[in-house]
Amino acid sequence: MGRKTKKLKPEKLHPGTHIGELWGKAQEASIPTMASLHGGCSDFYSESSDDAEGEPLQANPKLPLNQTQPPPPAATPTPVSMEAIRELMADHHKKISADVASIRDTLQGLNGRLGAVEHTTQVQDTHIKELQQEILALRNLSKQNDLRFAELEDKRRLKHLKIRGITDTVTDSELPHFVRRLLTFQAQRDRSAVLAVARLQQTYPFEGMNLMFYADLSGATLAWRRSLQQLTSLLREKHVIYRWGPAHTLTVTKGEDTHKIHCIQEAPMILGLLGLPQNALTQPTPKDRPRNPPSWETASAAEFVPRRQKESPTVTATT
Repeated sequence: MGRKTKKLKPEKLHPGTHIGELWGKAQEASIPTMASLHGGCSDFYSESSDDAEGEPLQANPKLPLNQTQPPPPAATPTPVSMEAIRELMADHHKKISADVASIRDTLQGLNGRLGAVEHTTQVQDTHIKELQQEILALRNLSKQNDLRFAELEDKRRLKHLKIRGITDTVTDSELPHFVRRLLTFQAQRDRSAVLAVARLQQTYPFEGMNLMFYADLSGATLAWRRSLQQLTSLLREKHVIYRWGPAHTLTVTKGEDTHKIHCIQEAPMILGLLGLPQNALTQPTPKDRPRNPPSWETASAAEFVPRRQKESPTVTATT
C-alpha cells in the first residue's frame, strides 16, 4: 500500500511551533519531510500515515530551541601578496640588523675596556717587579750596613775586656781600683793573651772570686755567634780549628783546607767539604734561637757606669 503525501496547512500548526521543532518531530516519526522557504511564505510537505493528520508536532530535545538556522560560514581570508611578505621580511631584517649593530658596539666597547685593563695590569706587574727588586736591594744594603755597623762597634771595643764574677762586696766606688789591681795592660797583645788563657781556663781566681774574661763585642755579633753555637761545638768535638773573623765571618781550617762561613745555612756544605756528617746539626728550637744580647754593666779605669747586676756583675776593663 503506497504512502500518501498530504500538504500541511499553516492554520493547523500548533501555536508557537518552530521549524526546528517540526523537523525534529519528523525525524522521531521516521517520516521523510521536505521543507522549502520562499521569502516570508513557508510550505511544508510531509509524508506520514493517515492517522497522523491533524496532530501537533513536538520539538526535538537534541537541538536548542532558539536555533532557527545553521551559523553562517567563516569568512575566507584574503590571500597575502608576495610584495607584502617581502616588506614584512625587510622590516624584520632592519630590526634584527639594528639589534646586532647595538650588540656589536657593546662588545667592541667591552673589548676596548678589557684591553685597557690588561695593559694596566701588565704595567702594574712590571712596576711591582721593579719595586720588589728595589726592596731586595734595600734589604741587602741594610744587611750590609748592619754588618758594617757591627764591625765598627767591634773595632771600637777592641781595647775592652769584659769581666764577670765580681761579687757584691766590691762597691761601685771601688770598682775602678779593683780593675786596676786586677789588670794592667801595656799593649793590645796583653788583652789577646788574657783571652787566650780564658779560652783554656774558664775561671780565674782573684781575691777569693772566680772571674771570667770575655771579649767585649756588640749585641749583633754576640747574636750571630750564638746562632753558630751548634757548629762551633761540633768543630771543637772533632778537633777542628776555627777562628772568629771580622764582618761576621767564621774561618774553619782543617789541614790545608780553609773555609769561611757567614751563616748557619752554609754549615752543611762546609761540613761535607771537611768530611764531617752533614746531618749532625739540628734545626734550632725557639729556646735555642739567638736572643737579644744582655745589657752588660761596664766600667773602665777612666770611667765607670753606676749600674750593676746582682746575680753576675760584669765590668769592662779598657786596655
